[in-house]
Amino acid sequence: PLRAEIMARGIPGDRITVVPNAVDASFLAPAAPPDAALLQELGIRGQTVLGFVGSFYAYEGLDLLLEAVSILSRRVSNFIVLLVGGGPEEGRLRRMVDQAGIGRFVRFAGRVHHEEVARYYGVIDICVFPRRQIRLTDLVTPLKPLEAMARVKPVVASDVGGHRELVTDSKTGYLFRPGDVTALASLLDAVISKPAEAARVAAEGRRHVETSHSWDVVVQRYGPIYEELLSKKRLN
Repeated sequence: PLRAEIMARGIPGDRITVVPNAVDASFLAPAAPPDAALLQELGIRGQTVLGFVGSFYAYEGLDLLLEAVSILSRRVSNFIVLLVGGGPEEGRLRRMVDQAGIGRFVRFAGRVHHEEVARYYGVIDICVFPRRQIRLTDLVTPLKPLEAMARVKPVVASDVGGHRELVTDSKTGYLFRPGDVTALASLLDAVISKPAEAARVAAEGRRHVETSHSWDVVVQRYGPIYEELLSKKRLN
């Protein structure tokens, strides 16, 4: 989408090179088992954990995830939504939980140090990215879904342009119609009910990151670009 946007502004396609977003090698390290102390601290006892790790901005659509909780709870009783991070939407999200009476299904972990993030990914079963469809989310490829895929987590994401750059539906992750709370709840129900299929998709997502979105792979694309630019400069 971003390439098309730049071309629409008059830049010839042969002058544009797309280098995808990538994750640090540390995200590809073998995953540690779920931290029992953290599970106890969060009050999680055997529930499926639907997690989000990131900043709480309106375009992330976390309110849609909370709205989906009431629908999902009529189909699945044993789950927790774990929100890790903070931001301008936190107060509104906490009020939504209180007003809807869904506190037993939701945990706010607050902001955590980056060195602690791996512990939280370790207790998450499914990562959810319900971004709203706006110009920003259609054009910009986010990093957090890649980090989740690198950690072999099934990714459930809204079908916006930035996510489609990363996720092939039902192959490397799952996509649902942006802004559709019912579709989100139904998809989460389907993913929870088919753990073997979710594990297969998560493994394929990990392979996709390894082959196309790790820095070890992506950095190799820069050399030919700079060599071409330097050769043109010498000719001039």
